[in-house]
Amino acid sequence: MSSHFVSAAVNFWEKVLKKIDLHIHTIPTSRESHFEFDLSKLKDYVEKNELDAIGITNHDAFDKEQFEEIRNTVKCLVLPGIEICLESSHLLLFDSGESLQEFSNKCGEVSKLIHGLDDQISVEQLIQIFGDLSQYLLIPHYDKSPKIQEPTLKKLKGHITAGEVSSQKKFKYVLKEENGLVPVLFSDCRIKKDVELLTVRYTCIDCGELSLAFIKSCLMDRQKVSLSKENGNKLFPIFPDGQMISTGLNVIMGERASGKSVTLTKMSKCLSNVKYIEQFNLVQLNSNDEKAFNQYLSKVNSLVSDKYLKEFKSVINDVITIDALANEKEIESYLSSLKKYAVESEKEDAYAKATLFSERMYQPKNLEELKELIQSVRNIIENTDYKEIVEKHLEKPNLKALAVELIELLWAYKINEKKMKFVNDLVKEIKEKLHFKSAVTPVKDVDLFRIKIEEEKVRRFEEIASLVQKEGVIMGENLQGYRIIARKRKYSGPGEIRTSNNLQAAVSEEFRDYDSPFEYLKAIERNESLMDSDAYKMFAKIEFQILNKDGKEVSGGERSEFRLLMAISEAKTFDYLLIDEPESSFDNIILRTNVNQILKHLSEEMPVVLVTHNNTVGASIKPNYIIYAHKEKIDGKNIYKLYSGYPTDKLLVATDGSKKENFEVVLNCLESGEEAYEERGRGYATLKNR
Repeated sequence: MSSHFVSAAVNFWEKVLKKIDLHIHTIPTSRESHFEFDLSKLKDYVEKNELDAIGITNHDAFDKEQFEEIRNTVKCLVLPGIEICLESSHLLLFDSGESLQEFSNKCGEVSKLIHGLDDQISVEQLIQIFGDLSQYLLIPHYDKSPKIQEPTLKKLKGHITAGEVSSQKKFKYVLKEENGLVPVLFSDCRIKKDVELLTVRYTCIDCGELSLAFIKSCLMDRQKVSLSKENGNKLFPIFPDGQMISTGLNVIMGERASGKSVTLTKMSKCLSNVKYIEQFNLVQLNSNDEKAFNQYLSKVNSLVSDKYLKEFKSVINDVITIDALANEKEIESYLSSLKKYAVESEKEDAYAKATLFSERMYQPKNLEELKELIQSVRNIIENTDYKEIVEKHLEKPNLKALAVELIELLWAYKINEKKMKFVNDLVKEIKEKLHFKSAVTPVKDVDLFRIKIEEEKVRRFEEIASLVQKEGVIMGENLQGYRIIARKRKYSGPGEIRTSNNLQAAVSEEFRDYDSPFEYLKAIERNESLMDSDAYKMFAKIEFQILNKDGKEVSGGERSEFRLLMAISEAKTFDYLLIDEPESSFDNIILRTNVNQILKHLSEEMPVVLVTHNNTVGASIKPNYIIYAHKEKIDGKNIYKLYSGYPTDKLLVATDGSKKENFEVVLNCLESGEEAYEERGRGYATLKNR
């Protein structure tokens, strides 16, 4: 292939692909904190990122005058838009701008309907306001919170082809979904005065001419969208100067004090939802680090305890309100009054003979079961994930009719409850007056059914508490050769309870009733220095252990390795992973056999950026992209520059066009230069041949 043809192809690619950011906020609304818009900041943002089109999308609002000022100042296509709260999600809606006043009026109708955080409009209202939706560009939150629901998508079928995602990681996933929407990534930024805008998120589209119609056409084809102009979806911009990183595994190299860690920190500020593992963050160097590791274990232990004891906590919250002693006194008082009434019944006077003298009160119905049933029916109706299965067996109109009937029944019970209370209050007042005037001892009111239920609750609680205290393993997981185990057992004494729960107060008195769970619980309740809400933690000791491959507790070095592996494992829930010099914490064998393997696998799912000056990491890990940090002196000033490229590139190139030899960079950074590398090679060869 001739160089002329390659050059022409590159020029054509750069000419056709356009950068668009169609999610920019310029007005503070009730859905966000106040900010002051800066037009010059927006102009600077567009120019630095060389954007070809932007969209102004404020929450449920459109400012025509401000928009016209922006359109007359910014040198790119500016689309008028609005971000609408639509059926529990957000929808970006764009107009061509040809009839700006008409669009402004329609947006005003949206503003009238949406005032607070909980307000939203329906698809039907959207169509009523904007009419024919085909004349607009509609982009919903797709893989971004608050995510559009499937029923809403179905209502808008035919009008939506593209959906907004929140990160490059999600862009990659959605792009692979052949039946999904075409992904787009935008900044969703607020153009604030006196605030540096670090966000660099836009979508490149294969579009020769820019207009609403052409953009809309491009967003119907997933082959016409990418994260960057020159490198499609393999690279994306990280800084406003155009510096790229890979959607896979990136390695940042450089000499000491060349700006590697500074670059990584800057990346962490530019990105959102980032897992950032800083240098020396995991290594155990002294007793303070051992203390930090124990605190880490304590934190994990607390999470495991809370998860395991969650149901037990709800049982305690129910039982702790029971006053068994008061119940006994109530029964004794009832029996005593009953005996007296039997003895004195022959002496009944006119007051004692009155029907209301010994009338029992109405007992209101417990409505919790009915409330739970109503909520369950609502959950079935509103569920979207299993909608098709539900509707295959249960017709939605019938479910709605069931919900309505249950709610009406609840209202009827509530009304009846109010009537009962009114009658009870009236009866109580009359009874008190009759009892006062009569010589006959009245029978005490007592709710025997409630007392029996509470007695049964206490019995069941003691059974459950004994099972919670019974020794056993409650969790066991494997992580790259390590075994994570959580066990439960009884506390050995009050000191252990106090230490494990970080209590200030002593619990020696309370511990005397430890083997009688209900008495122990009531003793905790009586101690004003103890928090009732933490009582569930004082019944069983949860122990969290990390064992090595030999089944023994981990050593200092193994702790650092485990913490890194755990941190990397946790990174799966994030959109980006940044790690600063893991070789500061681990030996080369661990790096090559464990860390490299995990990072390489993780980089297939998300962008990973790794700072290193170690050849076991830098070379053996086989990165997708290399960034070389270099400190240079220009006009007496230290300038930090980044050179980047693929591992197979001969030259690494900076954003200003300057270049460095890739081979020389790698050898200097990872091997201390070519001469040292060859010398070590000869040394290894000598050892091998002996």
